[in-house]
Amino acid sequence: MLLVLLAVVALLPPAGFDFSNRVPVHAGSPPGTAVPGPPNLAALLRIFPQAMTPARFRAAFGMPSQPDGAGQRIALVEVENGYDPAALAKFDAAFGLPAAHVQVIDASGAPLPKAKAADETMLDVEWAHALAPAATLGVIVWVVPGLQTGEAWLADALRAFRPTVVSVSAVAAGPWAVASARIGFSMGWAPIQAYPTFVSTGDGGQGLGLPSLMPGVAAVGGVARAAGSATGWAPWTQSGGGYADRVADRPAWQAVNASRWRGVPDVAWLAGAPGLVSYVRGWIDLEGTSAATPEWAALWALADQLRGQKGLPPLAAPAPAALYAVARQDPAAFVQPVGAAGTWNPRTGLGMPQPRAMLAALAALPAGCCTAPPQPFGYLPAMAALTVAGAALYILAAGAPGWRETDAGLVAWAVGLVATGTAAYLQAEAGPHADLPAIVLFLAAAACAALPERRRRVART
Repeated sequence: MLLVLLAVVALLPPAGFDFSNRVPVHAGSPPGTAVPGPPNLAALLRIFPQAMTPARFRAAFGMPSQPDGAGQRIALVEVENGYDPAALAKFDAAFGLPAAHVQVIDASGAPLPKAKAADETMLDVEWAHALAPAATLGVIVWVVPGLQTGEAWLADALRAFRPTVVSVSAVAAGPWAVASARIGFSMGWAPIQAYPTFVSTGDGGQGLGLPSLMPGVAAVGGVARAAGSATGWAPWTQSGGGYADRVADRPAWQAVNASRWRGVPDVAWLAGAPGLVSYVRGWIDLEGTSAATPEWAALWALADQLRGQKGLPPLAAPAPAALYAVARQDPAAFVQPVGAAGTWNPRTGLGMPQPRAMLAALAALPAGCCTAPPQPFGYLPAMAALTVAGAALYILAAGAPGWRETDAGLVAWAVGLVATGTAAYLQAEAGPHADLPAIVLFLAAAACAALPERRRRVART
């Protein structure tokens, strides 16, 4: 039964996806779909007069026109086959953007379903392109029946594209996702930790999930216009966030977090009202941390372009280490809607960027300043200790009258002891692949399951 439950956790498809949920003709659209909007931009802006266009976004946040992302590569990992070049061309033409450089990489390991424009994918592509118009975009289509099974495919796709930065606007939320994280399963997302990666924290106030709980990624929350203000910002009420209790210890770089556990989000940007204009199958106005994630990825690509101009190497993973270094050295690079600049909270993280100051701060970080050793993911050491303790207690009970140990039980105990110790060691010392120690621990549990191979001593009469 234990192995069956663990297999369910390992292979379970996502419990939910972060996706935009506001369109002018419908209250929401499930992941992988799109609801047609008005056929022209003017009609959309009559419905949502404050909606963000690329020019409005740059003006609202002080985004410079240069750098433009030339020479940078932004990977957009999509769990749907929703990229439509014709839709992107309409978006670019409406806002005077140059033609985009887009590569589509199949990481599904099987024939893809027919491509059909979807709001999630188009929002990612259009806004990464709007903010870094000269960057090359890699749309990595990762459609697999269970995310755990596609890990090697995702790793191969990322290696093939060689991204400067990775953006992931998907989140598996809910109890199963948190349980998976707690025992060390990344549900297939482990490869993204090898790159500077920004991951959405989810919409609908759905709480914590994967992959945003992974300690090596920058979890992105959202802000929205403050009520009654034309220029102020406030935390977006639908953004996910909190503390990764018994999932990941607080990384060394997150010292501003008073908890012993890793806190998310790390940063935030525009996710709520007034929404972002996008073209899918008609013009729509979208909200979601799906938007904030490619916004940050584009800004990171611009910073790496500046670093290249200075002869500095690109910023390396983990991305949060560099962000927290900036908060310590140049707190004015962040605009914190809750509290003082340079502080952190579980609603907006360090806050949203002041783009010019953020670009200058990231571009000035010395080479090698912000690398960090792999952080433990999952709470396996404690689980391993509990497993060993349970096995030991069970064996001690064999001394009770009428019981005796079998050879199978002794072998199972020895295997379980070695396997759980190995799991704890791997959890502390292994690289970014967090699933291996969990699998080892599962084997230990299977071995210990053989312990009931005891039989009552037959009493002589």
